[in-house]
Amino acid sequence: DRERSMKHHAFGGGFGMGGKMNKKEMFEREFSADQIRTLMEARLLMKGNENLKVGKIASAGDGYMVSIVTQDDSLVKELNLAANGMPQEMYEKVQKRLEKREQKKDRS
Repeated sequence: DRERSMKHHAFGGGFGMGGKMNKKEMFEREFSADQIRTLMEARLLMKGNENLKVGKIASAGDGYMVSIVTQDDSLVKELNLAANGMPQEMYEKVQKRLEKREQKKDRS
């Protein structure tokens, strides 16, 4: 128990390596292109397909366009990501939902 507790605290108290962060902070967080590359490389690593890698990352409005390519640089997919690393479409849906909540709160 004590050993598990020590590991728990050593790795951010169970809330990831960076400590506890609320959803709003996570949503508002902005990553650099290098950080987006690191995140995407980690996601590909977790998928386990060694033939895929992160290609070009370009600024796109308030986010990034990320190319996923094969080892020989053939394009597989392009992802449009918000600055916080979420897919842009998902980010916009969540943003609208949060705005509606705020409007309801303001009316109450």
